[in-house]
Amino acid sequence: SHCDSMHFAEELTGRYRENRPGYAGIAISDPSHLSCVSNDFGYDFVFSRYVEAVGRKGDVLFGLSTSGNSGNILKAIEAA
Repeated sequence: SHCDSMHFAEELTGRYRENRPGYAGIAISDPSHLSCVSNDFGYDFVFSRYVEAVGRKGDVLFGLSTSGNSGNILKAIEAA
């Protein structure tokens, strides 16, 4: 899921199939953030804390989970 989300964000900011303006896209998986939040709050909150801190009205959150029931992804969606 991590690599998939990084690749998806890269395709948004880069180029996918044709030349076009880049779209804002970021994979919210910075290792230092993941380490800090998982140590302080638990791994279930690593993405929701990021969404609460950085997310703004009008943003789009795309949640990607290979299992379909990752607690940390679900909490991020709830936070959005």
